[in-house]
Amino acid sequence: MNNLMSLFLLSTATTAHQKKVAASYKYACQQKQLLRTPTCAQHNRETAMPPPQASITKVPLVSSSELAMLNTLYQADEATDIPASTGPFELPPLEYDYNALEPYIDEATMRVHHNAHHRTYVNNLNAALSRYPEFYAYTLEELLLFSDRLPSDIQTQVINNAGGHYNHSLTWKLIGPPTNSQPTGQLKTAIETQFGTFENFKAALTLAALSVFGSGYAWLILNPYGRLQIVTTGNQTTPIPLRGVPLLPIDVWEHAYYLKHQNKRGDYINDFFNVINWDRLGERYDAALASLNLPTSTSQ
Repeated sequence: MNNLMSLFLLSTATTAHQKKVAASYKYACQQKQLLRTPTCAQHNRETAMPPPQASITKVPLVSSSELAMLNTLYQADEATDIPASTGPFELPPLEYDYNALEPYIDEATMRVHHNAHHRTYVNNLNAALSRYPEFYAYTLEELLLFSDRLPSDIQTQVINNAGGHYNHSLTWKLIGPPTNSQPTGQLKTAIETQFGTFENFKAALTLAALSVFGSGYAWLILNPYGRLQIVTTGNQTTPIPLRGVPLLPIDVWEHAYYLKHQNKRGDYINDFFNVINWDRLGERYDAALASLNLPTSTSQ
């Protein structure tokens, strides 16, 4: 399927996340000055939106696989109650009090982590994009997926700060007051199928988090073949450019745990498992898996 046909199909989308993708690529269509082509002309008539005044320095050439990746990301994020917002970006509020994760994660850490560190990523991302304000029309997911095609003078800033904003926004949605719960449903089945037991899975994710040298994350992701995978990333990079759908991040930057756990990263990781919202993580997994449209026999 070529890019223009993909755009046409998206223009007829009916679900909320598809409309978000369609709106974004209506914009890209305009910026590539393809309005004279049948697909883009039809799309522009249907949306009745005037083209932006600014011109984009580098516009993504969108492939069908990239459109599918965005669709999966939006499905997963909607299931996790993360809106596909565009810039200028804002610090999302927490759904719980700063002391709600105690005794596992302390109030002081949560206040600094959310209100200082996360806020800084948001502010720095907006500052970088202000040099090319046309990119405010891109969602956070698009900035991360197409980060290698951004103007070179803001590329590193966007990768670091869009990643920091996304990683933290996802983390806040997937943790909450301790419930002593474990995975259920399809996620439980997938974990047991691929890792043998939940304890084996926990040990593998813990080992990955301990292996991160310096600052970064251990991730549970869903790969394009519908299988769970554990990966690590440095600093604030995400698995998105590698076509991995982030399911669960474990933040092992020292600011995530040092006030309470000091240098005992292993203790922090063990405590982190007590505040995971497994119900919401299961919903995120279900939505991402469904969007891949894989045969049932190969989904695990």
